[in-house]
Amino acid sequence: MSHYIGDSISRSERIQRMIVDIILKKRARYPQWKNDSVWDFSHSATTAQLGQMLAEQRRLDSELARIACALHDVYVCKTNERKEHAHRGAPIAEQLLRKTKRFTKQEIALIVNAVYHHSDKQLISKDPYVELVKDADLLAWVLYEDAHDAIVRKYANPTPIFARIKRIRKELNLPKDPQWDI
Repeated sequence: MSHYIGDSISRSERIQRMIVDIILKKRARYPQWKNDSVWDFSHSATTAQLGQMLAEQRRLDSELARIACALHDVYVCKTNERKEHAHRGAPIAEQLLRKTKRFTKQEIALIVNAVYHHSDKQLISKDPYVELVKDADLLAWVLYEDAHDAIVRKYANPTPIFARIKRIRKELNLPKDPQWDI
């Protein structure tokens, strides 16, 4: 099997290829957003990979997790707008999933719900896939050097976000990092 090429690719690869196509179309339409496209590519792929890893750790369906994570910022990838992107991206994610004709109604509902709620990182959900997408997204974000300061700027009360980061790091057996201890 050739990765991301042809029609006999996996469901996950098909969705990730669709995300790449969306980013490339945005980049062609808005060349001034070239650097944002690089972020979109990197963040989407990293979040999908981390989501698969977390799903395996948590004994969840790693394929559905990878797909939900790949789609989590679809609205940003398409429009370059971040305001309410999770809520606005959920219908786009649903449309893309239906277009493939490869997902059940239950799988679509699970993925769309995770996309819709992934920005509510200060809240704890009972849905393990919502939590997984939040965690993979945040973990992908904190890999960057200025993540701590960006979180402080973004959230009026960053304490729940720092607690989430510490919990994820502990789950993955990563060493303690004092920047997340406030």
